[in-house]
Amino acid sequence: DGGRRRRIKVLHRFPFASSLARMATIVEMSDGKGKPRIMVLAKGAPETMAGYFTSIPPHYEATYKHFARQGARVLALGWKPVEETIISKVRATPRSEAEQGLTFAGLVVFHCPNKLESATSIKALKESGHHLVMITGDQILTACHVARQLGMCSRPQSLILSKIGSSDFEWRSPDETVSVGFGGAGDATKLSKQYDLCLPGPVMSLLPPDVLDTFIEQIRVFARVSPTQKEAVLLNLKLKGHYTLMCGDGTNDVGALKASHVGVALLATPGAVEETSSLEDAATAAPVGGKTKGPKPPPTLKELQRRLERDLAKDDAPIPRLGDASIASPFTSRQSSIYPTTRIIQQGRCTLVTTMEIYKIQALTCLTLAYCLSALYLDGVKLGDQQMMMSGLASAMFFLFMSHAKPLKTLAPRRPPATIRCMYMVFSIGGQFAVHMMVLIRALEITRPHIQQGWVCSPESTNSTLAQEEGLTAPLCEGPCTELGCNGCVAGTCISDRDPDANFSPNILNSVVFLITTLTQVTTFAVNYKGKPYMMSLLEHKPLLYALIAATATLYLSALEMLPGLNAYLQLTPMPDDAFKFQVLGLMVVDLVGALVVEKVSGLLFYRSACTNATDKLLA
Repeated sequence: DGGRRRRIKVLHRFPFASSLARMATIVEMSDGKGKPRIMVLAKGAPETMAGYFTSIPPHYEATYKHFARQGARVLALGWKPVEETIISKVRATPRSEAEQGLTFAGLVVFHCPNKLESATSIKALKESGHHLVMITGDQILTACHVARQLGMCSRPQSLILSKIGSSDFEWRSPDETVSVGFGGAGDATKLSKQYDLCLPGPVMSLLPPDVLDTFIEQIRVFARVSPTQKEAVLLNLKLKGHYTLMCGDGTNDVGALKASHVGVALLATPGAVEETSSLEDAATAAPVGGKTKGPKPPPTLKELQRRLERDLAKDDAPIPRLGDASIASPFTSRQSSIYPTTRIIQQGRCTLVTTMEIYKIQALTCLTLAYCLSALYLDGVKLGDQQMMMSGLASAMFFLFMSHAKPLKTLAPRRPPATIRCMYMVFSIGGQFAVHMMVLIRALEITRPHIQQGWVCSPESTNSTLAQEEGLTAPLCEGPCTELGCNGCVAGTCISDRDPDANFSPNILNSVVFLITTLTQVTTFAVNYKGKPYMMSLLEHKPLLYALIAATATLYLSALEMLPGLNAYLQLTPMPDDAFKFQVLGLMVVDLVGALVVEKVSGLLFYRSACTNATDKLLA
């Protein structure tokens, strides 16, 4: 109107509600000359607003669907004058009355380009064994287009469940060229092999709960859903045995974030918007030599990781406001993209694998030491203070280094086992313990001949100080004393000093058992460290690698008696001869190689089955 400036004052506001898919305001408009006009201004989803207009253009539906199929967000605008001039009565106008009889003012089309890193993150999630589902309040056609652009929908065609008539439903393609009758759960399962299935919220509310539960796992896109429906989808998937992770950036996502196993709130901050804009501007390079470069490829996961580390180093972290999704979510990202979800999964898998390793190591260590400190104790085997101290320090050091293993910057193609109650864990622990037991038993067999005492028991001989102190008497016996730990004879009876409180007395059996059990601990850490594809490999984890090499080398050198000072400190008895020495070395090698073979065979036979869960059925 002649370029005149207008002043608009909001008198009353009917806020947006996801269940209504619209909002309206009552405003007073004046240009400073004439009498102010009072009118109702409204906007909302085109399919919802159509019922509030007095009339719509002939191609109204075809127009907004055309833009929605291209991934645009479309809003319908409407207005009407208000005859009432008393402000208090205007503000008391019911919403139902204010929004009726609107005049169609046009369609607003927003083009919202997808973030460059979204496609990279979604591709990584799909390749790592995750089933991706979009749950959004956007229009179903827009959601289907965006899901296909990002790679969430990979079938040649998508189908949308639509309502026809009063009680019938039908699957239709976004361009309405393909129509398939709705036949329930079995029909949806078959169709999901050929099409990506999409379900609008209004249709979802019309389906009986028992029917919806049968095929909800096959739905790829939920659109125009309310906050309650978002939460219901998450709860239903959890009941079917799936582990869920939900990303959300608004108050409408609070219920779903709380319902999921892992909730990730995305803070839409000005810094994040500026960064996204700069990335999108950089996607198309400036003309060079009269030619325009094409769009740049999306960043890799490693590039996104470096960007995330730079963001975390900044001090200007956004402060969540009351009502933000971060209040109800255990994780909050200052980035507005979904990339942090991949990092959470990387860290979670690394933590899970480390925990499983610790369980295996603790189980094997406890089983081995239990045998050494109980069954072998009957043969007089004890460990000295220095030996126990060195063994404990080595274990503590290995655990410390293992806890500092960092996850890889790429997602593994399969998930790790989620429980220790699986065949992989049972076979691996049982097999490795069997190897350790056989080595220990063989060590006892080759050591016994070297610790037999030369006492000759006769009624006249009393060679045991302990027996003399105790004043023990027993029946007569003849022949040499061959029991392990025998300290002599009294009245023809072998006397063994097995007092738990007695001072440690080193012997060859004690030395061999210490060398093998300590090597067993080192072997357990080296063999059961999983490494790739979930965390840095053992070769990349230098502190743990060097510690294991140093411990192994020290044990082998002690067995070869090349470190006399250390052997003396550990109270190790000299080996009887070179043949015995190399027998012990051979057993130590067999223990290492045998445990490694058992772990590899366990992985080949049972690891893949231990990694499967309910989600894998959807990915098959």
